[in-house]
Amino acid sequence: MKVVFFILISLFFHGFTLQTEPKNERFLELAANHIDSEPELARAYLDSIGKPSEKKLENRLGEYYFLRGKIADHDYDRTAFVSNFVKSLRYAEKYNEYEIAAQSSGYLASNFYLIKKDSLADIYLNKAKGYYTKIKDTFGLLDIMQFPAYAKYVNNEMEESISLINEDLETYKNVEGDQMYYSFAIFLLTSNHLHLGNIDKAYEYSAIYKSLKGNKFIEPYYYLTYENSINLCFVEYYLKFKNLDSVKSYLDKVHLKEGSNDINVQKGLYENYINYYRLTDNPQKEKIYLDSLGIFNASISEKANISSVEMLKDLSETQLALNEESIEKQKNKRFVYLLIAGVLVLLVVLYLYFKKVKKKEYQISYIRSSFLSLKSKQEKLAVKNIELEEFLVSVRKEIKEISSIYSPFDQKTRINDLYKKIHLNHSNFVHSSDHLKIVSSINEGFFLQAEKEFPQLDDLEVLICYYLFIGFKNKEIAMFVDRSVRAIESKRYRITNKIGIDTKKENLKEFLARTFQN
Repeated sequence: MKVVFFILISLFFHGFTLQTEPKNERFLELAANHIDSEPELARAYLDSIGKPSEKKLENRLGEYYFLRGKIADHDYDRTAFVSNFVKSLRYAEKYNEYEIAAQSSGYLASNFYLIKKDSLADIYLNKAKGYYTKIKDTFGLLDIMQFPAYAKYVNNEMEESISLINEDLETYKNVEGDQMYYSFAIFLLTSNHLHLGNIDKAYEYSAIYKSLKGNKFIEPYYYLTYENSINLCFVEYYLKFKNLDSVKSYLDKVHLKEGSNDINVQKGLYENYINYYRLTDNPQKEKIYLDSLGIFNASISEKANISSVEMLKDLSETQLALNEESIEKQKNKRFVYLLIAGVLVLLVVLYLYFKKVKKKEYQISYIRSSFLSLKSKQEKLAVKNIELEEFLVSVRKEIKEISSIYSPFDQKTRINDLYKKIHLNHSNFVHSSDHLKIVSSINEGFFLQAEKEFPQLDDLEVLICYYLFIGFKNKEIAMFVDRSVRAIESKRYRITNKIGIDTKKENLKEFLARTFQN
């Protein structure tokens, strides 16, 4: 009946199981492979999946929204950025995808530091730290290490940011297999010193940053992003002193990758070119860049409005889907409960019926066999008692001989032979109350000292200590006292705790050898 019940339940749940389409998984993997180097190609792969759903992607829905969030970051679409990473975190937590949950939390923390909502940022930062710790991700925890310094930089607390970075700079530098942390630290130091007006220090760290170009452990996209930011910081520094040659030189060093949507750099270029042409008294070009900046800001605003509408639409659809899912789950639960109740009732009826039949069969069988069984047991018991008495006499005689042997090795050999003989011919001996009494006669000094120094040990534990002291292994001791090897290991652990042995310094066997060496 148990088998029938299991099959019924399995078939029921199988009807509700949905399989992920292999092609959608493939599109997701391809998007993940190209997300940093070719974000537009990654976008195309994600678009190929169509409207995302748990039916299509199951437990990888968090990964899908994570990739969408990175694309929104590339587009500098902050509304879509927050929306996608919040969804990614929600689904990652639902399916215990802790790496995705940690990374999504990190991106959200970074975003909220940028808009100076530190309390919200701290919540997500702690989430990220918790998940990275849970999966023991060293690189992820390094990301978390850099967050406080980054937050200080965003909030214009330059001195504090520099101090935090310098505390761990060597750690970042010595990370094997990933120089991204070191390059980001150098970027922060360069930018902070420029904002503070420490131009010599800025040049020093800028040179270090340039030396990292082409490093195989640094994504070219990220290297170029930080390099452009540094160059724009130099532009802003020289604009303060109206050093226009240097301003133009660093403006020319800013390179946007073809098709790049690095909004910060684009906006920075427009604003700094406007300032540059204003200082060089070139109103025509200044107007061109003013118009371009206006168009640029309008396009960003339009994107933000579209994203806001899409986010509201997504939220409405998500709420509707959650409501439908909740209703469906309630229906499924009721059906499962009814099915389980029906099966349980059937099992109870069958159990009671078979129990009644078995009881009658047992009563008949018991009446037939009880008399013969009792007679047979009595005869066997009488024979065994006679045999045991005779054998105990021979054992005592042999133990006397063993106790007169001086060599521990010879004593161990003789005891081992004796116990093999006991277990082969008279296994009842191990249950005899004379067991400890007989064995203690071999080495009375050991048992007297053990009783005096360790009164907290019971008879079996003292016996095990003696066998360990003599040199027997767990397997042999288990045979002697008719226990399993695991039971002996458990006893050894309890003995160690009762005696209070410091296992960092010595084990039980070493302790016994030292304590009873005389």
